[in-house]
Amino acid sequence: MKYNRNNAVLMLVIMVIVGFSLSAIFNNMREFNMNIKAYNYKINKCNTISDNDTTIINYCNEIKKWGGPKRSDTFFTFFDILFDDRFTIMQILLPFLIIMCSISKINEKLKSGFIKNELLRQKYKSFVIKEWIDSLKKLFIIPFMFLIIAVAAYILTGNFDYKNSLLNFNPWVNPIFFDNIVISIIIYLTNFLLHGIFIINIGYIATKKSRGYILSVLTAYISYLGLWAISETFFGYFIMSGLLKKPELHNYFSFTTLWGYPDINNFVLFTLYQAIITIISCICFYLSYRNKEGVLIANEQ
Repeated sequence: MKYNRNNAVLMLVIMVIVGFSLSAIFNNMREFNMNIKAYNYKINKCNTISDNDTTIINYCNEIKKWGGPKRSDTFFTFFDILFDDRFTIMQILLPFLIIMCSISKINEKLKSGFIKNELLRQKYKSFVIKEWIDSLKKLFIIPFMFLIIAVAAYILTGNFDYKNSLLNFNPWVNPIFFDNIVISIIIYLTNFLLHGIFIINIGYIATKKSRGYILSVLTAYISYLGLWAISETFFGYFIMSGLLKKPELHNYFSFTTLWGYPDINNFVLFTLYQAIITIISCICFYLSYRNKEGVLIANEQ
C-alpha cells in the first residue's frame, strides 16, 4: 500500500516553508536596496545644495562620512529575516504544518483499517512506536527552514563578524548569545524540537478518535491553540504575574518565546518548561494508545 497522500502533504508543507522563506528573504533584500537608493538620493541632493547653507552642509558631511547602509553579519541577518513581517506568520502556521505532515500516515492507517493488516506482521506496541518515530522524522522541516534562511543570510553578508555587528548595529540578537554560539544554537534548536514532539503528540491523541484526516488536523490544531492560551494566560499572567508577582517569568509560558532572541541564561529555563510539557504530552500519548482494543474500536468504520 502506497501512501501518496503522505508524500503529497509533506511536499505541500515543504513548498509552503520554502515559499514563506523566500518571501522574507526577498523582502529583506528589497528593503536593503531601498535604503541604498534612499542614501544615494540624499547624496545627490547634497551635491546640489548651496554652499551657504551651513546646517545642511554639516548634515551632508555626516551622511557622506557614514558611507551608506551596510550589511551586518550572517547571524544578525538571519534574525532580520526570521522576524521579517512576511515570515512571522510562521509562528502560528508552523505548528499546523507539523501536524499536517506528521499524522498523515498514521491517520490513513487508522481510518482505512490498514492497521489490522499491520498487526498481523508485528506487535501492536512495535507498530505504534515505529509510526511515532516515523512522525518525529518529519521534524526535519524545522532545521530545513532555518537552513534556507541561514544560507541566504550568509550569501547576502559573506561573513560571520558578529563582533562588528554588535558595535555598529542595533542588535537583534541578545549579546549573551555570542558568549557561546554553539551552545546557544543547540539550545535554540532543542527548544524547537521539544516543542515539535509536543505538537506531534497532540496530533496523535486527536487522530485516535477524530473522523477523517482534515478533522484530525483541525482538532489537533485547535487543541494546540487552546493549550497555548492556557499556558500563556493562566500560568503566565494569572500565576506568575498575578499570584507570584513575577511578571518577568511570563514569557517562559508563551509559545512564541520559542522564536525569541537566544539568551543562554533565560533559554535554559524555557527549555526546562518545554521539556516538562513534552514529557506530559508523551504520558498522555501513551495513555491514549496503550490499549490496542480501544484504538481499534475508536477507528471502526
